[in-house]
Amino acid sequence: MTDFREKREFFRMQVDCEIQYKHADGSKESYTGRCTTLSGAGVSFIGSQALNINDTLNVIINPQQTLTPPITAKAVVMRVVSLENDQYEIGATLEILSDN
Repeated sequence: MTDFREKREFFRMQVDCEIQYKHADGSKESYTGRCTTLSGAGVSFIGSQALNINDTLNVIINPQQTLTPPITAKAVVMRVVSLENDQYEIGATLEILSDN
């Protein structure tokens, strides 16, 4: 197929940076993972916690370059894929972005 058109509203960027996440229900327990892709509407990352579809998270994405400030957002889990070594690929929509 040579006539491919991207149907996504936002361009997806490949990234490799740290993401911190915790449940938005007031939970104090926080986790760290590796962010793999980022767009204006969503994020995917690798983490060690088995999350559920529709879980709401508070996330902080920490870019490797110090010129770019961390991104703080509320995210809703849309996809969870089990990987090897008790890791999970999490796909989430970014609902609310805020500046620090």
